[in-house]
Amino acid sequence: LEVMASCHRRAVLPGSRPGRYAPRSSARQNFLPAAKRNLQKERYTTTNRPELIDDAIISRFSDVLDINPSDSKSREALVQAVAKQVGLKTDIPEDCLHFFGGLSGRDIKNIILSAMRIAAPSEPEISHYEAAMAKTRGKGATKVSAGSKWETLILPAKTIKSLKTIAHMVKDAEALTGKGIPVPKSLLLYGPPGTGKTEIARTLANESGVSFKAFSTADLKAMHLGHGANAVKQAFESARAVSPCIMFIDEIDSLTPSRDGEVDKLQAEVLTQFLQEMDGAKDALGHVFVIAATNIVEQIDSAVLSRFSQKIEIGLPGYQERLQLLSVLLNGRPVDSALTLETIAENTEGYSGRDLRELVSNAFNQAVQRVIEAGLPPSEAQLQEADLLLANQ
Repeated sequence: LEVMASCHRRAVLPGSRPGRYAPRSSARQNFLPAAKRNLQKERYTTTNRPELIDDAIISRFSDVLDINPSDSKSREALVQAVAKQVGLKTDIPEDCLHFFGGLSGRDIKNIILSAMRIAAPSEPEISHYEAAMAKTRGKGATKVSAGSKWETLILPAKTIKSLKTIAHMVKDAEALTGKGIPVPKSLLLYGPPGTGKTEIARTLANESGVSFKAFSTADLKAMHLGHGANAVKQAFESARAVSPCIMFIDEIDSLTPSRDGEVDKLQAEVLTQFLQEMDGAKDALGHVFVIAATNIVEQIDSAVLSRFSQKIEIGLPGYQERLQLLSVLLNGRPVDSALTLETIAENTEGYSGRDLRELVSNAFNQAVQRVIEAGLPPSEAQLQEADLLLANQ
């Protein structure tokens, strides 16, 4: 019986409906005839959201058992047992076992079956398990484009090196933790707007192969007292449910403003709940790596800033970065062979990656307009240097 569905808490948030069945269920537990209560019968109920069950219902159970995902010690036995159950003829390679970290038995079974389908009629190999894992990790998570790769990130070499290290540590968080090596839990990306902070978070998730959950500040705010704190709590819980996971929060400055100024009760409760979740005030399983982005770091509350173990500034691209960005943006598109990007890169000082993307888009509009005026079909358009210069005016 999934008990949470009918016996959720009666002390609920404003505007929501209380658990109608909790009083009835607790009364049935209390006032069963003695003869029936003495019968050797046991009641088992299950839930994956124990925090939502009414306290009066929980108190009626003599035992509460937490069934957690397998750890590194028991995972091999579980994975191999499931493999035999579904009819896999060979053992799963040891190099694949870490893929199943934090997953339930059901998810493990689905991944093995998916890998078998991908590999059919052959036996699955590591690449098949990786493909099946990516599909499973994507369920219930924010979609990430397959094009989010290190090659498409145009950043200083030092920044790329730091990000790659983080990606590897997040991917192997369980193994590192087992050896006593501390794993980073948070990263703050700050800098001017349009510099690709969101794309960095997507690339980290894509390259590390873990789940990705993205939240805007609108997702975590509310109009009524109590709702905002609950939204923050539910966001972290949803990330833990698909751990290991990268949780991304954009424009965190509007979610956790400095308390030096005026902060209303709604903002205060959200900020307090966020700090508790970042601290891990409650014992929570699963590794969640929190990435936040902001354009105005000075407006973030100091207590929140102190919770981010790493902070990386993402500044405006320099000349070489602009040249690389233009090359990436024009790759595979119809471009005049006489076009030289150096002139454009020199004339776009102070442009962000977003600004350059808009420049290229406007330049192609100019190119299409030019060929139409010449009596040619739009598909004949080729980007020329003059189009870029005109779009930059």
